[in-house]
Amino acid sequence: MSGKYVTFAKTQRPKDDRLTVIIPTASPANRNKTIGARSLIKLSEYDNVLSRQVNILRNVYQELDILVVVGHNSDKICRTVPGLRYIENDRFAETSVVRSIALGLRATITDRVLIVYGDLVFNREIFNFDNSKSSIVVNSKSMKDSEVGVIVQDGLVTNLAYDLDKKWSQIVNLCGKELGLFRQYVNKREFEKCMCHEILNMVISDGGKFVAASPSNAHLVEIDCHKDIEIACQVK
Repeated sequence: MSGKYVTFAKTQRPKDDRLTVIIPTASPANRNKTIGARSLIKLSEYDNVLSRQVNILRNVYQELDILVVVGHNSDKICRTVPGLRYIENDRFAETSVVRSIALGLRATITDRVLIVYGDLVFNREIFNFDNSKSSIVVNSKSMKDSEVGVIVQDGLVTNLAYDLDKKWSQIVNLCGKELGLFRQYVNKREFEKCMCHEILNMVISDGGKFVAASPSNAHLVEIDCHKDIEIACQVK
């Protein structure tokens, strides 16, 4: 072997077509802290927000890996909804949802990732879209006027901002180029206090393309106050 070099062919990680769902639920309620961890709000005698989300996701998708990123009330959430993969964002009070998502992505090896915020109550029809493409779920009926909206051109989301009629449902499907760019941005410490829609805008500015998915017969409620809980309990 003296004087000779041995070279090895580069190997690529085989494509993994399974789906990973990241549910960020680290932060307490912003506008009404009296309701505690929103993911644990009871919707019936038998389920809460998180367990309802998990049951629907498992019913819709096969080969599913669910990651829940916790922080506030983390021990209680893990005890109440066992059997999931939990990651703790120990700096949830000083960062944003972006850091929670970044922690989830670091534990993800699949080529498709679905991000679903942990304070959403929905029916299974919300996922009636092609998740082989990067998509942003748009639902103007149920999101509050104060929530982030989207500009849509030729079926693609071109910008996310406030004061827009069409609303982002806080559900985004990532794959391909968009997943790669999203990973790069959320893993930068300088962006860990940003909001998720700001990261999505960065991806779009960098050439990423997101289909504006508007599933028919979809119902969704974001829980932010006691009145929302009453509405969420009616979602079927």
